[in-house]
Amino acid sequence: MQLVRLTTMILNLNAALDSGKYDDISLAEVKTHIERDDIVPWLRERVPDVDISWWSEEDIREYGEVLLSIHGGHAGDERKKWGVQNKGLCLLLAWTNELVQQRNWTDAR
Repeated sequence: MQLVRLTTMILNLNAALDSGKYDDISLAEVKTHIERDDIVPWLRERVPDVDISWWSEEDIREYGEVLLSIHGGHAGDERKKWGVQNKGLCLLLAWTNELVQQRNWTDAR
């Protein structure tokens, strides 16, 4: 996945959060869709302000896989590790940022 995909996701999630329209999305709702491996289709429907129309199927697959990996290793530690305890989009924002931080961006992906 390209860095620009993740940083654009961060910008889109931040704008969606700022709108206040999605404050009712809980951590549990986001985690459920990460576990179901349908986070991107769910985002398209539930949070249309997040534009991911230009993501490839490979991007969608990889994003779901890495979110599931973070979930498997850190679910339940959201407040301690990322300071998130209330809003589901804040969790996605924090975990997408984590993906940017974890990646060795010297590669072409």
